[in-house]
Amino acid sequence: MSLGGDSETLSDAVAAAHSDGHLLVASAGNDGNPGGRGENVGYPAAYEEIIAVAASDENDNRASFSSTGPAVELIAPGVDVLGTVTGDQEQMKQKI
Repeated sequence: MSLGGDSETLSDAVAAAHSDGHLLVASAGNDGNPGGRGENVGYPAAYEEIIAVAASDENDNRASFSSTGPAVELIAPGVDVLGTVTGDQEQMKQKI
């Protein structure tokens, strides 16, 4: 999930899902910097109950835009990830 923002409603929903035994995973966010300094993991990934995932680049390094901090528990491909697209790829890129 990648919802953005913190609220009591979201916090309550996360706590309830976690207490029911659900595994919660969220994007760490895109507020990082090239040097990788600072704690800038966004919500809902910043909640303790959620596994925060940062983005890696094609060299398996943290992507320069990916958020950082001790809340990050995993890193996964997040740059130039191929998807299943039918039709004209250039046309699809213009729509994104």
